[in-house]
Amino acid sequence: MSLLPADRKVLTELVTRLSPTDSLLDGLFDKQLNFVNDSSRFVATRCSRRAGKTHSLIRKAADTALKHRGVRTGYMADTYGHAEGLVWTPLLDLLRENNIPFEANNTKLRVTLGNKSVIQVGGCEDERKARKLLGHAYKVLIIDEAQCFPPFLRRLIHEIIGPAMGDHAGQIIVSGTPEETCTSYFHEITNGDAASQWSQHHWSVLDNQMFPQWAGYPDWKKKSHAWLERERRLHHYTSDDPRYLRDYLGLWVRSTEKMILIVPPQQVIDAEDIPSDQDEKLIYILGIDLGYEDEAAWVILGYSQTERKVYEVDSWSKNHMTLSDTLDKTFEMIDEYKPVSVVIDPARAGNALVAEINQRYGLGAKTAEKRTKADAFSLLRNDITGGEVFFRRDRNTYKQAESLVWNVQRTREREGIPCDLMDAFLYAYRESLHWAAVPEKQYFELGSREQIKEEADLAEEREMEQAQQAMQDTSVDFYG
Repeated sequence: MSLLPADRKVLTELVTRLSPTDSLLDGLFDKQLNFVNDSSRFVATRCSRRAGKTHSLIRKAADTALKHRGVRTGYMADTYGHAEGLVWTPLLDLLRENNIPFEANNTKLRVTLGNKSVIQVGGCEDERKARKLLGHAYKVLIIDEAQCFPPFLRRLIHEIIGPAMGDHAGQIIVSGTPEETCTSYFHEITNGDAASQWSQHHWSVLDNQMFPQWAGYPDWKKKSHAWLERERRLHHYTSDDPRYLRDYLGLWVRSTEKMILIVPPQQVIDAEDIPSDQDEKLIYILGIDLGYEDEAAWVILGYSQTERKVYEVDSWSKNHMTLSDTLDKTFEMIDEYKPVSVVIDPARAGNALVAEINQRYGLGAKTAEKRTKADAFSLLRNDITGGEVFFRRDRNTYKQAESLVWNVQRTREREGIPCDLMDAFLYAYRESLHWAAVPEKQYFELGSREQIKEEADLAEEREMEQAQQAMQDTSVDFYG
């Protein structure tokens, strides 16, 4: 007896609904189950290492795909290789262990289930790959290892992923482990201004009762705490060490030992605190960092001729700027601020832009020196610490400054950290002559208390000089 297509569809749906998909969730502990069963549109999970985070994410993707016919769920890591290594084999093992029929495309990291639902695994090294991966509608999309993601995570979630979730009122899950700078968008989602918009889940290795060191023991909680204490002592961590708190407890605690720049709160000022032309005429410099997929950035610095101070006067950044857009923005900045110097990175259209500026304005614009970036960062750090460099509060430059971490060689920032505004800032800073400032002489009203004190101080200095000279003239040379 053959079934009509409509009957076959109904029967398949019935079998799917009656399938024991709950077995996929067997073994999950309470905090993992709370996360998997959360139906909120925006969900964030913050975990320590070895907490069983990825284990629960795989089950979330598979469980959703099995319970909803013909939908697509997705898992996205920061790179294709990372995604494949973390979840591809465990996902296939999970399906096999539960006797769930599927077809696997090992090249595209795609699983198709018997109910026509698809589980897609992929990486997101850049926006082009993200857009390619997100060409379909999703029921659930997971972004894992969010702390390692490229700098466009905010734009990825709100501008690229958003349209891919509309068909099914889909769920976006962002998951990761706290990172050392506490400045990423993942930090903002889980512990910052945007946290209230996301359903929050947090657990650590101490909650993971399936961890091999104590799985199956009735006193596993006691064993977990004893293990953690041994680990802490083994790696010579104090109980308040930021690395220990982040990696083992999943807490947001900032580290400074690897940070390139540290910006004290008093060095971040409002626009009205920058000297105006009425107060003091600043000398302006324009730094430009070009990019296309990454943002192009323009930074105007103004330095004082009478004080050792340099200010971020203006800054602006945007991606996907054409050559015409780049020229227009550059000439707009030059016309407004009349900088004495323009420095441009040599990427893409850098040399052509330098030639055009020199031809049109005769400014002697130059390409940026990038070989000694570590030295420039060190000088900038010293000037920031010395209270000589000021950032605008209403710009993102100081946030980038606070997120910069040294690479292994300590020659520049770690790869993948957004640095477009700070690069432009650095190019302009290297041209600043704030260090050569000459204090302006103050003139006091004749007969005023300040004028009398100044005369007395000068008289005392002259007397000291005369006394020292007299001592030298009367000294005896015993060896003469």
